Amino acid sequence: MVPCRPEYTRLYSSAASDVYRRLVHEFAEKYGATLKFCALNTTKARRLAISQKILGLPVIAVYENGEMIDSCVKDDATPENVEAMIKKYA
Repeated sequence: MVPCRPEYTRLYSSAASDVYRRLVHEFAEKYGATLKFCALNTTKARRLAISQKILGLPVIAVYENGEMIDSCVKDDATPENVEAMIKKYA
C-alpha cells in the first residue's frame, strides 16, 4: 500500500473572512510540496460538514487517508497555531 501525504483542509462558510483565505494561499505556497491544500464551503456542503462534526467555523484541519487527524477550531485557529499544526505533518 502506498501511503498518501496528509491533506490540509480549510472548512469555511460563504461569509468566511479574507484573512483565512489569504492564510490558506500563503501556507499552500510554503508547504504545498509536502501537503495537499484545499477548501470546502460548508454552506454548500452542510451534510458533509455535519458528518465531520464541524460545529464551529473556521476549522483548519489535517486529514490523512480520509480521516481528520488534527484541527484548529474557532479562536484556536490563529495563524501561529495553524502553522505549528501544519509543521507537525509537513
